[in-house]
Amino acid sequence: ESGCAGEPQELVGHLRALVGRAYRSLGLSPPDSDRKSACPKELTSRIRWLDRLWFYAAEVVRFGWDLRVPFDNNGSERDIRPLKRFSKVFGCWRSVEGLSGFCRI
Repeated sequence: ESGCAGEPQELVGHLRALVGRAYRSLGLSPPDSDRKSACPKELTSRIRWLDRLWFYAAEVVRFGWDLRVPFDNNGSERDIRPLKRFSKVFGCWRSVEGLSGFCRI
């Protein structure tokens, strides 16, 4: 089930065109390969954001195209939080049986 009209590759092209216009508005050109853009220090945070949109355009489009893709990874973080909290509080498990019992829960 898709979330928007158009093919994913077509949408990646549209996103890259928009990001390319943003680069040019800052007086820079989009990156040619996997290298990051060199930029003046005052533009660093903007360029990092544009670089991420440029290099991860397919993933950004996948989020809008495929409704099964979650907006964030909070579900995964929630799953591991009890384990991390237990290891921080107690430091370790005293036996393999205790560890396996905790993992079974």
